[in-house]
Amino acid sequence: MAYNEFETRALGKIKILAHIDNRALLEKMYDTPEKYIIATDFNIEEKSWAFGSYYNNFQNALEEFTERVLGARNLQSTREKITLQHRQEEIDNIIEECFEDEIEY
Repeated sequence: MAYNEFETRALGKIKILAHIDNRALLEKMYDTPEKYIIATDFNIEEKSWAFGSYYNNFQNALEEFTERVLGARNLQSTREKITLQHRQEEIDNIIEECFEDEIEY
């Protein structure tokens, strides 16, 4: 199993798509309606979290994950206050931060 994958009794195989601060964006590795999880108070060593929000659409999950991370960092991020272009730039920055160790230059 890859370093960013783990298995739970209740949910089966899980892939960590992003982990920033105490939040993680997770993907269930089997076909299910609510495939994506935003895990809050995520513990990377124990692969556990306090609570999660479940989504059936990756784009919606990623946008909400971004909102929560930016909100926790006290950045202006409400959907009503920023343009789509600025929003995409913020999402791109967070994705880069998540995968900076994997990017080859």
